[in-house]
Amino acid sequence: MKSLLSLFAPAPRARVVGSVDGLYRGQARGWAMDLDQPTSRLTVRMVDASGRVIADGLADRYRADVQKAGYGDGHHGFALPAADAHLVEAARFLCGERSTELPRPNSKAGRRPRIFRRERYVLCLDQSATGPVLTGWAVDWHRPEERRLIRLRADGQALAIQRATLYRPDSMDGGSDGFHGFSLPLPPHAGRLFVDDLANGLAFRIS
Repeated sequence: MKSLLSLFAPAPRARVVGSVDGLYRGQARGWAMDLDQPTSRLTVRMVDASGRVIADGLADRYRADVQKAGYGDGHHGFALPAADAHLVEAARFLCGERSTELPRPNSKAGRRPRIFRRERYVLCLDQSATGPVLTGWAVDWHRPEERRLIRLRADGQALAIQRATLYRPDSMDGGSDGFHGFSLPLPPHAGRLFVDDLANGLAFRIS
C-alpha cells in the first residue's frame, strides 16, 4: 500500500528539451523531445492567451540537425500551420501530458544578448552556448535582403547548418523585414564552439 506521502507527492516532471524555431513558409516550426523517453513523440499545441488551441501536431518530423546534436533519432521536429508572424509571437507552445512550455528566441527574459560585429555585419546570440539550443540572428546591413548561411561547429567538426530565415522582430532595425533568425541544436557535450557565416568566411568563437 502506498503511503500518504507518496499519494500526495508531486509527480516527476518530464525532462523536455526543444525550442520554437519561428515562422517559416506559413508554418511555426521547432522540435521537442522527452529526454527520459527519447523514442516517444510529443504532441505540441499552439495556444493563444486564453488557452484556446490554435493548432496542434506530433513532433515526429525528421531533423538531421537535432540528431547530429545528439538528441534521439532526430524524429522530433514539428510544423504547425500559422497565419502570420504576429500569431506565432503571441502564442505559447505546450507539449507533453504536463504541458511543458517550449522556449523561443525572444522569451529569454533577463538575459542580455551577445552581439558580435564586423563592420556592417552583426551576429546576435540570445544566450551563452549552454542548453539544448542556440538561437539568434545574423544580418549584413550592406545587403539586408540576403539570408545568411550559418554553421555551428565544435573543434573543427560541423554540428549544424541553417539558412537564417526565421522571423526575429528584434532584427528589424535599419529597414529589414525581420526574417534573419536561426535556431541550432546544441549537443549535450561539446568542445570549443564557433559560429561561422559560410557566405563571407567570418568565424566567431562563442565558447
